Amino acid sequence: MDFKETLKNKKKANYISLTNFETQYSAFTKNAMSESYNRNILHSFGVLKENFEIDTPLNQITSNRLESILINKFPSAKYSTAMVYRTLKSAFRKAVQWNYLESNPFDKIKLPKIPQNKPVFISDIELKQIISYEQNETLKDIYLFAFYSGCRINEILNLKWNSINFPERMISIRNDETFTTKNKKERIIPINNYLFENLENRFPKVNKINNDNYVIVDYKAKKFRADTVSKWFKKVVIAASKDITLDTTIHTSTV
Repeated sequence: MDFKETLKNKKKANYISLTNFETQYSAFTKNAMSESYNRNILHSFGVLKENFEIDTPLNQITSNRLESILINKFPSAKYSTAMVYRTLKSAFRKAVQWNYLESNPFDKIKLPKIPQNKPVFISDIELKQIISYEQNETLKDIYLFAFYSGCRINEILNLKWNSINFPERMISIRNDETFTTKNKKERIIPINNYLFENLENRFPKVNKINNDNYVIVDYKAKKFRADTVSKWFKKVVIAASKDITLDTTIHTSTV
C-alpha cells in the first residue's frame, strides 16, 4: 500500500472540545483511580484552562504551546509541573485511544530533570517532640501510625477493622470499591507493640462497631481527608521549627 492509499484509509479523529474531554475523562477515572489522583486531574486540566479557551478543539492543542506553558511553570514549581505533565500525558494518551487525537502532543515534550534528594529521616524522639505541638489526640495517632507502620496516609485513613488481624498481629492493606492503593498492590503490615496497644485502645471506643467501620475517624465518626491531615501536620512542623513532610514519617518507619 502506497503513502496516498495509507492516508486515504487512515481513520479521521473525532471532534471534542477541551472542556467536554475533561468531563468525559474525569467520569472515566472517578471510580478507577484514587481520590488524590482525581484531584491531580482536576488541577492539571485547570492549568490547561488557564491557557486555552474551554471550547478549544482538543486537536488544536499543540506540543509547542504545551511545552511553552510547562517550561514557564517549571522553575518556580518543579514537582507540581512534573505532576501536571504526567497526568495530562496519560489523559491525552486516552484521547488517542478514544480517537479524539491522531497522536499525543505530550510525547514530543521533555521536561528538565528534577534533582533527586535523599529522603529525610527522623527518630522516634524527634517525631514525638514535633507532635507535642499537636493538641488533637486523634491526629497524633495518625502521625504515629504512619511512623510505626510505614503506611501511606490514604492507606491509614481508609483502613477498616476487617483488615486487622489481632491474633496474628497483621494489617492487610487492601483494595476495595472505595479505595485503591497508590500502586494498586495489596500487602501485609506487621503490628508492632505500639500499633497493637493503640488499636486495642481504639477498638472499644467505636460505637456499634462492624467490619466496615473505619479505624480512625473524627469526632463526628467521619473519615479524615488526606490533604487536610497533611495541612495540619505542616502547621505542627512549622510550630516545631522543623523541615519535614508527613511522608518523612513513612520513610522512617520502624516496622
